[in-house]
Amino acid sequence: MRAVLAFLDANGVRLTEEERERFAACTDDTLIESWLFKAPFVSSASELFGEE
Repeated sequence: MRAVLAFLDANGVRLTEEERERFAACTDDTLIESWLFKAPFVSSASELFGEE
């Protein structure tokens, strides 16, 4: 999970407290893995979470 946050931070993507809580509460390894693969290429949290 830390790798996802590192990619987001490096790309200037800042998570709100609500987004951080959502991220931290996730226990679905498949979903976390998908976020890891997306993280280097997104410009917003909504892109990461698939909301755009």
